[in-house]
Amino acid sequence: NPMINEKSDIANEEKAWIENYALENNRLKNKLKDRLAFQLYVTPAVNYRKLSTKSKGSTTPFASADINNVISQKPGFGIETGVGLTYTIARRLQLKTGVQFNYTNYNIAADQTNHPVTTTILLNDPNTGYSYSAARTTTTSNAFNTSALQPVTLHNRTYQISVPVGFAYKLSSEKNVDWFAGASAQPTYVFGGNAHIISSDLKSYVSDPSSISTWNLNLGFETYMNFKLGTYHLQVGPQVRYQVYSTYRKDLALIEKPYAVGLKFGLTKGF
Repeated sequence: NPMINEKSDIANEEKAWIENYALENNRLKNKLKDRLAFQLYVTPAVNYRKLSTKSKGSTTPFASADINNVISQKPGFGIETGVGLTYTIARRLQLKTGVQFNYTNYNIAADQTNHPVTTTILLNDPNTGYSYSAARTTTTSNAFNTSALQPVTLHNRTYQISVPVGFAYKLSSEKNVDWFAGASAQPTYVFGGNAHIISSDLKSYVSDPSSISTWNLNLGFETYMNFKLGTYHLQVGPQVRYQVYSTYRKDLALIEKPYAVGLKFGLTKGF
């Protein structure tokens, strides 16, 4: 019967198309699976900072001095930890993204006073751009080049969540060891911390957590060795993280640009 044979041919064609579609879809899934990897990482780091000022029309010592030379400051220890995804788009090139937490810390030597004193900090008027002094109270003084009667260490801290987006490029490969270099841009949300601002006359510190800007941008640069350990890969190497914008709000005349140098440890596994 010609009609029955025609229906049978159509059914066979549909079956062949479905099987071919399933095969190609499975190949696509396997290809995606082979190129994706999951990573956990942690980076102990030493935090540094560079201070500068942006003022207009001010004659206070704060505005004219090199802030870095008139305060006692020391690097502090911080930590970075996160989870990420890598996708291999070429033989030597990987795209990377994820979510990470950063704790930054910087130390300032100061002298504790027994009672609150009045001082000022230098601000910039957003409308005119001119600087002015704003009254504040404090219980700590600058201990630079003086003998502190009640020494205390002030901690400038931040707690951050970032979404790094970047790449890693394989520089060389030998047996079970690869050498990579990479970079990332890290939009950052700062959800907590503390800031101690030097006063206009350079004699005191004012604690002002509200001066910390909520949003920022960091850049990360790294190079690392990738050790293949069965189904896992271990990454070890130095990393530098640099903050693009000041830690403080735009109306503060004090500009802080932190950077961190650390040793990153990562563990990667394919899907």
